[in-house]
Amino acid sequence: LDGVLERLDDAGDQLLDLGIAVAQFMLVLAAAILLARWARRRVRRRLRAAPSPAFAVAAENAAVVSVYVVAITVVLALWGLTWTGLVTALSIGTVAAAFGFQDLLRSVVGGVLVVLERPFSLGDRIKVRE
Repeated sequence: LDGVLERLDDAGDQLLDLGIAVAQFMLVLAAAILLARWARRRVRRRLRAAPSPAFAVAAENAAVVSVYVVAITVVLALWGLTWTGLVTALSIGTVAAAFGFQDLLRSVVGGVLVVLERPFSLGDRIKVRE
């Protein structure tokens, strides 16, 4: 009975920690959304007379992405994680996914190359083997 009560107490502590983590995430996300809107408006005002509208849009998007990267960094720091650990996990996951999707990706790339290069036209005959 003591083991069950101890596990329930641990579960309660973990739920409390999870609730705090979710609250931290929501608070940082709300601040990031507000800051991103402010940054977008400010960059838009500054680049009204930009030589290219595409440059203005790229600058706005860069400002917003920067705000969200800082927000993610703050959340990771609050949770005790680092970018090093995240990049390591993502790298391992990417390698595993690449090995898993190797045949699929090879087929997709081959199909795209056939469509782009158009080595065959309507009416061509293709001889396979003999």
